[in-house]
Parts: sequence; C-alpha cells; structure tokens
Amino acid sequence: MRLISIAFALLTVAAPALAQTSPELPPPLDQVGLEWERRPSIERVAQLYPPVAWRAGHRRGLARLSCTSQANGRVRCTPIEEDPAGFRFGEVAVQVMDRVIVRSTDGGPVAGRTFGYTIRFGYWPPRLLPDSYHPSEAGLRWVVRPDLSEWEGRDYPEFNVEPVIMFECVASAEGTLASADVYRDPENIDGIVEGVLRSLERARVQRIDGGSPEGVRFRWGMRLFSRNYVPPPAD
Repeated sequence: MRLISIAFALLTVAAPALAQTSPELPPPLDQVGLEWERRPSIERVAQLYPPVAWRAGHRRGLARLSCTSQANGRVRCTPIEEDPAGFRFGEVAVQVMDRVIVRSTDGGPVAGRTFGYTIRFGYWPPRLLPDSYHPSEAGLRWVVRPDLSEWEGRDYPEFNVEPVIMFECVASAEGTLASADVYRDPENIDGIVEGVLRSLERARVQRIDGGSPEGVRFRWGMRLFSRNYVPPPAD
C-alpha cells in the first residue's frame, strides 16, 4: 500500500523526452473530441506502484498508453512504452485506466476514438509538474515538495478502509510552511500524521507572481491505501 499526497503521484500527457526511438503517441484526449467524465485516479497510481520497481530502487517511472474509447465511455488501453522497462509500469498503468470514463465534446458517438496518455509514477521534481499539481489555487508553486518516500511502497494491512488526511498550511515569507491536520479518518493514525508534518516542515513554496508568500493559506490532502480494501464497484 502506498501513502501519497495529491501532488505525489502524477498523471499527465506531457512527458519529458525519452529515447529518440520512443514510439509516437496518438493525439491527446482533447484533440479527438473527448473529455474526462471520471479522471484517472492519482491515488490509484500510488496504490498500484509496482513492488518490483520499488525493490529495484526505482522511485519513479512512466508508462505511455494508446487508449480507445468504448460506447459506454470506458477505455481500453495498451502500453506502447514504459521507462524503465521491465518493471510492470505499463501493466499497472492499464489497471489505472480501467476505471476512467470519457465523454464526447462534439456530440458524436464516443466509441472508437483513440488517444494517447502518459502516466507517471512516484516523485517527480516540481519543475516537471503541471499547474494542477501545485497549490496554484492559492497562487503558489512547490519549490521543494513534501517527500513521502518513507511510506511509499510499504504495506499497511491493518487498514481496511481508505484513510484520508487533510492539512491546513500557511506559508511564511521564506516559503516554509506551518501546517496542522484539520481532518483525518480514521483517527488512529497519529504516527503517520506526525511524520507527514515533519515532511511539510521541509517543503518550500513560492508565489507564482513573484511576490511574498507570507500568510498565504492552502489545504493539502493525502490518502492511505490498504491492499485489504476492496472499493465498491463503479456505476
């Protein structure tokens, strides 16, 4: 099971260039007249992080997929590249996409539209993150993200639910954060909360507009996942 922040596991179409021999992806979702009705889950990306990759010391990876929409809005995906190769990133990326739903933006049938998508696993530097993975709603960007590698890749068999923790963060003029948990479910996760608070103390933010971040507030959330947990079936 994995412990992640909302910004820790990353899904994005835009990926850094791999080898020059990388196969070309199909066009992105919006260029084939589709949009998300149910997006890929970054929490599920963390939950499914390949144990074989973690044991081999790979703390991040990516999979490039070719996906075709079905009449019911579901998608069927095939991995066309993974990096590093041979560590199941492509296989688990397909599992992540099993739960997504797309819909048409042009009024035409949904079925039969093929698009490319890239899923990134693990910790990626802030400069590689799109705005949606920064606290951009508060006008901030990560300079140093919270490092949750202490919990990444571990199992937590004692949990049979999906615990949620939410933190209220206040930035200083230097970009450091004062943080406190404002929501947790279940309650018996004090040790994890304390550890994540220490990680938040080492994190840094800056204002997007270049001004002082002093006093800016934002909320930052995370989930724990248990392999024992069986989610309810999708509608």
